[in-house]
Amino acid sequence: MNGEGIPFKLWISFKSSSKPSVTAIANDLAYLVRQYGNDSAYDHTYSSRPVLLWTGSRKYSLADVATISSRFRSSFFIVGDETQSTWSDGRSAYLDGDSYYWSSQNPYTNPRSFTTLKNLAAQVRASGANPDGSRKLWFAPLTPGYDSLLNGGSTCVPRNGVQTLDTLFAGNAQSAPDGWTLISWNEISEGSYVVPLQRWGTTYVAELRRLIG
Repeated sequence: MNGEGIPFKLWISFKSSSKPSVTAIANDLAYLVRQYGNDSAYDHTYSSRPVLLWTGSRKYSLADVATISSRFRSSFFIVGDETQSTWSDGRSAYLDGDSYYWSSQNPYTNPRSFTTLKNLAAQVRASGANPDGSRKLWFAPLTPGYDSLLNGGSTCVPRNGVQTLDTLFAGNAQSAPDGWTLISWNEISEGSYVVPLQRWGTTYVAELRRLIG
């Protein structure tokens, strides 16, 4: 896309929710470094290192996080997927920032979720600087809705048009994020997608453009 004049930059979202082994993660990241370590498509807004968002990092032990960090932190700006309880166990020393993957955040039944994220953001920022002297960054989650019923689950956060997207954007903005992590572009099975499809058309892409603007 960059070769065609379209300004498009990438983060790496490494999804480990199925909890692959630390060896498997290390092998994947080593491949990324070998094949794409200096790719011009990477976004360097926050660091000279490519951003690696480790989705599911909170499922791993402190020792596992330390192992991955010690091997790959020189190659990636590692952003964890941590809650207040997991961030505080010492792993903050091995992560450059945090963004909690909260796809089912419900602003209607859990309005305190905004305070939860605000407190998490404060905790992240209070946990000291990174080894290179940079401050730890917080990226707030954002979703248009969620529907695990499509996947055999029992949780549904209605879209209500663009109301849920707008409400979460306004509420999570209270955490003063350094950036946003959208959940999701095309996670069809969780009903959180914004990619233009027949049902919604370009409604959510247009609303995101308005919010960002």
